[in-house]
Amino acid sequence: MALEPDLKEELRDQIHDCINKRGVHQECDVGWFRQDLKPNPPTRLIDVDTNDPSIVRLIVTAEDLQKDFIPKYLTLSYCWGSTNGHAKTTRATIAARREGIAVHSLPKTIQDAIQLTRLLKFRYLWIDAICIIQSDLDDVYLDDWNTEAPRIGSYYLHSKCLISASAASDSSQGLFVKQNARKYPLRTCALAFKNEKQEYICLSVPRPSPSEDWPAEPLRSRGWCLQEAVLSPRILHWSKHALIWQCHGTTKSPTYGNDLNTARDIRTSQSHISFAQEPDHAMAIAWTELISRYSKMHFTFETDRLVAIQGLANRLVDLHGGEYFAGVFRSHLAGVPTWSWATRCLNIWFLPVSHSFIRSTKPNVFPYNRSPINLDTPEKRALRFEAPLLNINLGRPFTETDIVSTVQRPVFSCHVSFTEDSEDEYVVNFEYDAERLMPERFDMLEVLFLGLHVLHKLRGYISPSEFEESTVIDPDTIVSCEGILLRKAGQYYERIGRLDFDMPKNYKRRISLKKLMDSNRKNVCLI
Repeated sequence: MALEPDLKEELRDQIHDCINKRGVHQECDVGWFRQDLKPNPPTRLIDVDTNDPSIVRLIVTAEDLQKDFIPKYLTLSYCWGSTNGHAKTTRATIAARREGIAVHSLPKTIQDAIQLTRLLKFRYLWIDAICIIQSDLDDVYLDDWNTEAPRIGSYYLHSKCLISASAASDSSQGLFVKQNARKYPLRTCALAFKNEKQEYICLSVPRPSPSEDWPAEPLRSRGWCLQEAVLSPRILHWSKHALIWQCHGTTKSPTYGNDLNTARDIRTSQSHISFAQEPDHAMAIAWTELISRYSKMHFTFETDRLVAIQGLANRLVDLHGGEYFAGVFRSHLAGVPTWSWATRCLNIWFLPVSHSFIRSTKPNVFPYNRSPINLDTPEKRALRFEAPLLNINLGRPFTETDIVSTVQRPVFSCHVSFTEDSEDEYVVNFEYDAERLMPERFDMLEVLFLGLHVLHKLRGYISPSEFEESTVIDPDTIVSCEGILLRKAGQYYERIGRLDFDMPKNYKRRISLKKLMDSNRKNVCLI
């Protein structure tokens, strides 16, 4: 593949204009994309500038580069597929790769990325399969992966540009996919219809937009892609319809110019801009929006789900402070749908909490070891706090007549009394994470109440900063109580579903329910 000379120059100029903050790129390195003055370089990089163009070399930055030298490098985002085995560096091959790697031995997408790196006049390239020592059938080795995986987000954040193989579902397909030729611009034309009345018909040729198939492109469903795209300050998307340049300052294409509707893109969803705002907004809104989208993405190994978003969380902590572990921020414990949301392979949605029932009773809510790797025992992932924990006597199993929704999973609705001596009943909605998690006996259900969601008929959603005790008894509010269904797992609890119900309008009943919550606060250890 050979890029046209004009296109090569345009891409080079675009990258360097952005790096040097020229033109529309004045704000490209502020806020979310602010660069560290002395970032730690990746442990290893691919050196593409060897004397022999058919060879590249794997270098160890601490050994092969001068001290304090900050290498400028590109990164690759791509689908491994079933043909990426030849790309993997293992303990058996790393010594030879320090001497050199034959480019032709690598999958086509990686070959193309090497070629593009050279064309753009960069010397170094970071690719996960090559730069991290991988496990294989003959050698199950995870030490290097365990060290490098939490750092991957930083590698993308400090790269000069991300090469995104958006249209390829397998590393054998290459970066430069075939696109429809558009040598001549499309214009609307007018044809005479009735000359005597001077009537005309305007004909326009449908023009495919690169954003139309954006969500369906293979890379969009890959779980690791989210962190790579949201953290990278600049991206070259090699998509089905066009080559697209994207940075904080602009989105454009050699084919379409600046006329792009990229509202569906994960970067132009404004989430990364929201991250740069005040901490409460970044944690409560942008993070939950991203997690909702992330929960629908796919992984070859589900154990990667928390690791592959660690870099995003680290960036939020860098910008706003706070404590984070395994998908959860301490300041917003009640706003998550489970501890942890990643324990269920489900489409996750979040309901913002106006008032949290959760209290921290000890300095260490999270485990001492905060590594996202190997959360294989309850002790490594236990969350300790205080919240209302009640037993609900349902008295009977759910039936088909109780089903009120089947959008994702069945949602059951029935009347429940929270205490045996109370005549107050509430219409409660129950949603189990999976049918297999529904209990065989329904005489007692354990419920952990997380908080209240409050809507005012004039002011709308009441945020935590606006919430007051009087809000609960205000007749102009709709107050929903949110909780999760639990089951005992030894000395711990684990989530099996969720529930919600609207608090009654009646003043006395609301006060009574609030007292019930306060009197049933217990120390809980949730896994």
